[in-house]
Amino acid sequence: MSTKTTGRISSKPSEFAPYMQSTDKLQLSIDITTGNPKWKVWGWTSAQSAQWTSYRNQSDTLFPQWSDKNHNNTDITDQMNILIKAVKKYDNDPLTGVHLLDKVALGGTISDCETFHVKRGTALAVVSH
Repeated sequence: MSTKTTGRISSKPSEFAPYMQSTDKLQLSIDITTGNPKWKVWGWTSAQSAQWTSYRNQSDTLFPQWSDKNHNNTDITDQMNILIKAVKKYDNDPLTGVHLLDKVALGGTISDCETFHVKRGTALAVVSH
């Protein structure tokens, strides 16, 4: 998936849901070098990690309902869109200045950055040009 067309966090529910699953699984995984969870290696707080998991859980609840073609429910679509906007805002929180995905770029591997669709400030930025 190209980040040029979708950005770091896609606005399309069909891309957003698998993104949340893969990124949450990664942030909870153990870094083999340090023995710590990846979120800790990247400089996330435990609260930030928990919030990311909460967003993933919400996505896991909404996405199957959104995907069900037998139930065309605009309320579910609205809830999914609200969730996507909330996750994007959380990544770029103007109040705290926290940019979680930038922390992945600073402390993560190239593979971590690929999973999170992070290019700016990484070796992937050079490759994509």
